[in-house]
Amino acid sequence: MLYEMVTGRPPFLGDQLVGIISQHINTAPVAPSWHNPDLPRALENLILQLLAKTPEGRPESAAAVEEALAAIAASSSAMATRVAPQDSKSLARLAVDVFVGRTEEITALRARLNEAASGCGRLVMVVGEPGGGKTRLTEQAATYARLLGSRVLIGRCYEGEGAPAFWPWIQIIRNYVEECEKVSLAAVLGPGAPDIAQVVQEVRERLPNLPAAPSLEPEQARFRLFDSITTFLKSAAKAQALVLILDDLHWADRPSLLLLEFLARELKDTRLLVIGTYRDVELSRQHPLAQTLGELARQGLSERIMLRGLSKDDVAKFIEMTARVEAPEGLVTAVHLETEGNPFFINEVVRLLVSDGRLGRAETTTSWKIRIPEGVREVIGRRLDHLSEPCNRVLTMASVMGRDFTFDALEPLAEFLGDRLLELLDEAIAARVITEVPQTAGSYTFSHNLIRETLYDELSAARRVRLHRRIGEVLEKLYRSRVEPHLAELAYHFFQAAPGGDLKKAIDYAVRAAQFATRVLAYEEAAAHYDRALQALELAAKPDERRRCEMLLALGEAQARASNTANARETFERAASLARKLALPDQFARAALGIGSELAMGVRFGKVDALQVQLLEEALQLLGEGQSALRARVLAHLALVFYYSEQKRAELSRESVETARRVGDKPALLAALFSRCICLEGFEEANQRLAVATEIVQLAEQVGEREMALRGHFRRLREFLELGDLRAVDAELETYGRLAAELRQPRYLWLEPFGRSTRAFLEGRFEECERLARHALEIGQRAQDETAIVFFSTQMVTLRRVQGRFDELEPAIRGFVEKYPSIMGWRASLACIYSEMGRAEEAQKGLEELSSKNFKA
Repeated sequence: MLYEMVTGRPPFLGDQLVGIISQHINTAPVAPSWHNPDLPRALENLILQLLAKTPEGRPESAAAVEEALAAIAASSSAMATRVAPQDSKSLARLAVDVFVGRTEEITALRARLNEAASGCGRLVMVVGEPGGGKTRLTEQAATYARLLGSRVLIGRCYEGEGAPAFWPWIQIIRNYVEECEKVSLAAVLGPGAPDIAQVVQEVRERLPNLPAAPSLEPEQARFRLFDSITTFLKSAAKAQALVLILDDLHWADRPSLLLLEFLARELKDTRLLVIGTYRDVELSRQHPLAQTLGELARQGLSERIMLRGLSKDDVAKFIEMTARVEAPEGLVTAVHLETEGNPFFINEVVRLLVSDGRLGRAETTTSWKIRIPEGVREVIGRRLDHLSEPCNRVLTMASVMGRDFTFDALEPLAEFLGDRLLELLDEAIAARVITEVPQTAGSYTFSHNLIRETLYDELSAARRVRLHRRIGEVLEKLYRSRVEPHLAELAYHFFQAAPGGDLKKAIDYAVRAAQFATRVLAYEEAAAHYDRALQALELAAKPDERRRCEMLLALGEAQARASNTANARETFERAASLARKLALPDQFARAALGIGSELAMGVRFGKVDALQVQLLEEALQLLGEGQSALRARVLAHLALVFYYSEQKRAELSRESVETARRVGDKPALLAALFSRCICLEGFEEANQRLAVATEIVQLAEQVGEREMALRGHFRRLREFLELGDLRAVDAELETYGRLAAELRQPRYLWLEPFGRSTRAFLEGRFEECERLARHALEIGQRAQDETAIVFFSTQMVTLRRVQGRFDELEPAIRGFVEKYPSIMGWRASLACIYSEMGRAEEAQKGLEELSSKNFKA
C-alpha cells in the first residue's frame, strides 16, 4: 500500500491474481524512485524492506514501521536526501517476471490442479518453443497449487551430459527428504527406502540404519526402484496433495523418462499431478523423449497444453507492464511481427529498446522498424554487449560449466578473485543475465538457458577444449572428498577435452561414471558412458585392443540391462570378433553368454538362435577341456538354447552341473542347477527335478540369492503339482507368495495367482480359476513377461476344453501353432480340439503330421 501511495501504482502488475501473487513471492519490485524521483532515500529503503521476500528482511512489527516513518518525517536531512537521478536507459527500471495472457492454458492447469487435489491425478505436458513461457506458466500453476494447500516439488533437467542419472527425480526426492521429519520420512518411504537410497544418497544420510537393497537381476532391480519411488510419491500425496514439475524434459536422461512412464501408469486415483515441460522444436523421431511421448500417447496417459505466441493485445500489455509505458500501436505491431509473440524474445526486445533510449521517445516516434535478422541470439548478444568485458569473460567461463554453477568452482578458473569476482557476478545479476539460487549461498544459474547457449556457441572449438579441461581439473579437486555423485560431470568435461590429448582421464572417468550409473540402475546412462569411453579410446595413436574388448563387453551388458536387445547383440558380436582376433577365450565366452542374456528363463520359445549356438559352441572349444566356472555357465546356457533337442539339453545340463561341482563355484552351480531343472522334462523325471529344485532353494539361501531361491520354490511348486501332492503345493504357494511380495517384482508376482488359478481348476472352481488367471496375466503383462500370455493361454485352453467351449479355442490355438511352430504341444492340442468337435479328418491329419516327426520338433 505504501508503495502505491508514493508512486501511484502497485509494485506488481498482472493479468490475473495468481500472477500478481507469484510476483509477490518470487520477484523483487522495481525501486519506487523510478516512478517518483522526489522520493526520499530513507523512505524508499523502508518500502523495499517492507516488500522483502523473507521475514528476516522485513521490519519486526507494525510498531517498528510506525517508528521508522516517524523518524524519517522528523529528520530534515532524511527528507532532503533524494535518490540519485536515474538513467532513463537503465534496465533496473523494468519490471521482471511479468505474466500476461495464457488464459486458456492457466485455466486448464487450474482445473487439473483441482482434480488432483480431489484424488484424480494425471500427467500434463506443457509444450512450446524456446522462450515460449513454459517455465513461467508452470510457476503460475505452482503458486495456485500452494494456495490450494498442495506441496510443489520441482526437478529441472540439465542440458549436456554432466548431470547424474535420474537428476530431476533426485532433486524432487532430495527436496522432500530434507524438509521431512525423520520419523515421518521413514513411514512415507516405507519398505522401498533402501531402493531409493541407492539413487538419492540423502535418504541414507537421514536414515543411516537402512538395510541394503536386495540383489536382483538388472531388469527386476530397476522395476523395484521405480515401484519404490512411485509408491513413495503416492504415499506422500495421501497426506498432502503433490505437484511435481519436471522442467526441460527435452534434456532428460533416458532412465528419468522411463521412470516418468512408469509413474504415469499409476497416477489414476491419486492426489498427484505431474507437469512436464519440453521444447517440441528439438525432438526428432529418435529423441528419447519422442519415444516416451509415443508410449504415453499410445496408452492415453498424458494430456498436452501447447503454447503458441502471445496475441497482439497481450504484447501490448507485456510492454506496458514491463516498461510502465503505454506502447504505441506501431511499436506493438512491429514487436509482435518480429517476435511472433515469443515472451522471452519480446522481453529482450523491450530491454534493447530501453537501453537504446528508443522506448523513452515512444510518443514522438512515428515509424517503428525493428530489424532482428539473427533472431533471439543476436538480441541476447546485444544485451551482453552492455556488460563490461571482464563480466562477459566470467560469464563465458561459467557457460562452459553449464546452466548452474558455483562461486567455488568458478573462482579458480576466472582471472578475477574474491571480491572482484563477486562484483562482476553482481553486475550480471543486476542485468538479470544470471540469478542467485535461493537458499544456496554461492550458487548461480543463468536466467534463461538461451543466454548460456549464446555465450557457449561463441567459443571456438579449441577454446572449448581448453576450458573443459581446466574445469575438469578444478572439479577434481573440489569433489575429491565425495566424487561419486559427480562422476558424470567429470566424465563430460574430460570427454569434451579429449581432442586436446588427455585421453586417460576421459576414458577413466567415463568408465567410472558408467560403473556408478550401473550401481544406481541407470543402464541407459551407463551404456552412453561406455560408448564415450570407446570414442575416446579411438583417439589414441595405438588403442589398447584388450581394453577395447573389455569395454565392448561392459557396453553390451549395459545395453542388455536397458532392454536394448538389438544393440546389445551387435555389441557382443563385435566383442566376440575382437576376442577371437586377440585369442582371449574368457572374453569370447562372456560375449557368447551375453547374446540371449535378456531371456528371463534362458529359453527362446519355439526358436533356436543359430548365432547363439555357434558362439557358445566356439566358446567351449576356445575354453578347452579345463574345468572352470565360466565353462560351467557356457554349458548351462547352451543346454537351454538346445531346449527343443531332448538328448543334447540333457547331456549339456548334466555336464554343466558336474563341472560347477568340481570347481566349487556356488553361483555357477546355481546357474547350472537351474538349467538342469528346466532341461529335465517328462513325468518320469519329476522326482529328480524336485530334488534339483530343493537344492537350488538351499544353495540360494546360503549365498543370499533371494531371486534364485524364489525361482527354486516355483520349480518345487510345479513338481509337487505334477506329483499330485496338493498339501505340498499349498505350502509352496504360501512360501512363494510371501517371498514374491518381499521382492515386489511383477515378473514373479504373477505366478502366485497363476498357481492359485490352477488349484481352483483342480477343485472345479472354474469362475475363480478364470478370474485368477486373468489377474495373473494383467500383472505379467505389466512386467512385460512374454511367458505370461503363454501360461494364460495354456490355462484357458484347458479350462475351455473342460467347459466344452471348443469354438472359442480353435482360432487361438491355431494362432499359437503359427507363432511357435516348433512347440509340438500346440499342434497336439489343435488335433485334440478337432477330434472333440467331430472334425475327424482334420484331427487325423494333425496326428499324422505329429507321428511323422516322432512327436518332436
